Amino acid sequence: MPVRSRWRSLARVEVRDNDGQQHGWLNWPVSGRVASRGGVRLTLGGSAAVVLRTRDGRRWTVVTEARAQAERIAADLQSAGLT
Repeated sequence: MPVRSRWRSLARVEVRDNDGQQHGWLNWPVSGRVASRGGVRLTLGGSAAVVLRTRDGRRWTVVTEARAQAERIAADLQSAGLT
């Protein structure tokens, strides 16, 4: 399924605090697998994150520099009717 179609099937969008740490063995900006329990994590470091989960259980975490950025992303997704 194309990524654009998955955006239409978002089940939940959450804003969370982020510990600023990498959660894998390597310090990569993108890690994980979309179907794994932790999902895909996109980060260059930051204190907050937006967690996106689709209706079929796939998960993405996008780390942002500050909580205000994460809240704006979540609000934009919700106002676009994607959740």
